[in-house]
Amino acid sequence: MKNDSLKHFFDTAKSHHSDIMSRISSLVDNRNTDKVAACTLNTACQFGKWLYNEATLLKEFPSYKKVEVYHNYLHDNLAKLVMEIKKDIPNTIFNRRNKKKQEAYIQVYHQQIQNAAFDMLKALNKLENEVIKHESDSTKASIFKNSSSVDDLAKKKKTKVGKKKLTPEERKVMNEDIKRILGN
Repeated sequence: MKNDSLKHFFDTAKSHHSDIMSRISSLVDNRNTDKVAACTLNTACQFGKWLYNEATLLKEFPSYKKVEVYHNYLHDNLAKLVMEIKKDIPNTIFNRRNKKKQEAYIQVYHQQIQNAAFDMLKALNKLENEVIKHESDSTKASIFKNSSSVDDLAKKKKTKVGKKKLTPEERKVMNEDIKRILGN
């Protein structure tokens, strides 16, 4: 496995992560949930698809679990952020206190997302270094030898897919998250 291919493999993941982070910033600035609402599940964003499909070969590395934990934490807070923004609190004199609370929650969730994103990228860089070190060690077998090569994975073009049907487990997790967020 060439280091260039590995670099491209991880650069693809970082690009996916950058995309969702710019969407989240836009969400906070514009309060338009259309671009992000579909990505509140940790497997719905492009980075999540990369992490749980192409990168599953990397589960043996310690940093993979850290990336996964930070990614899930990011999406937990994203779901809370979207729910908070979707609350329809009229901007009247009677609702000033509620509006201020809502703004405070939005800022807290956004900051938690940014912190998780930063920690996730640090863990992703560490994972990349672990994989490169493993692949350069001639005494160890390549983790990519029995699967489609990283070259093939890195060259795959994005294909547009329709809405994904949720599995019963995903539906259950999503409903539990919504109940937890709404306090029901």
